[in-house]
Amino acid sequence: MPRPDNPTVRRSALERRITRAAVERGTTQRRLRRLIGFTVLCEVLAEAQYRGILPLFFIKGGVAIELRLGLVSRATRDIDIGLCAPPETLIPVLDEALAVGFDDFRLRRRSAARVLENGIHRLEIALDYLDRPWATIAVDLGPATEDSETDVVPPLDLRDIELATEHAVPCLGVHEQIAQKMHALTEPTPYGQPNPRARDVLDILLLIDHLAIKLDDVRIACERIFAGRATHPWPVHVFTFPPSWSAILAQIAREIGYDTDQSSVIQRRFNDLLGRLSEAPALPN
Repeated sequence: MPRPDNPTVRRSALERRITRAAVERGTTQRRLRRLIGFTVLCEVLAEAQYRGILPLFFIKGGVAIELRLGLVSRATRDIDIGLCAPPETLIPVLDEALAVGFDDFRLRRRSAARVLENGIHRLEIALDYLDRPWATIAVDLGPATEDSETDVVPPLDLRDIELATEHAVPCLGVHEQIAQKMHALTEPTPYGQPNPRARDVLDILLLIDHLAIKLDDVRIACERIFAGRATHPWPVHVFTFPPSWSAILAQIAREIGYDTDQSSVIQRRFNDLLGRLSEAPALPN
């Protein structure tokens, strides 16, 4: 069926489809819109890479988990992107890629990027749909190397919204992602401050529970990450959650429908995983 020519009618039709799809998927319009925005950006980057505009990139952080697990994962507010380009070229290359666009969406960087101490470029990308503002995406963009371990993850299926997602999404390798989260959440006092990474606990447990994860590969990744960052030793046999994590974990657990919101139970499950990782035999070289 051909699309109507009137942009106002088409914008209204998209919003109706999103409203209907959110109900059918059992989520909120807000979360679904955010996921659509992330998906549109991934489609643009993948198409730009296909055209030779963009070098190797991959998605990290919470969006990579949402792509893998769907709505059982926690919602995330920003998207982390690794781009295999020199730090001084990250923004110009990104700007060129955004010009590719997707369907009736046009993307542009809203303002200058803010460079953090760790070299991450923090910025916002505006999405316009049929020449009207539609969403703003918070982005953390960082340099990466081509030897980074990645997995290819199917894109979010948006056929019920009449958007054709064609490109698989390169994501940071799942074993690498678990190892990085394992290191971050068990670091005693990062930057001299109390550890704030309670959310990583449920991310790890969900990935282990829902995907075909090889613990040997996770352990090897942990050995590499912990040795490279050299802040605290691996293996971590037992980890006691900071008291401030109880309320945070309970809130996240309720939001995602996890089967318990009891911090003591979640801690026991996490320490059981640490025990299994400590006992996993190394793979042969």
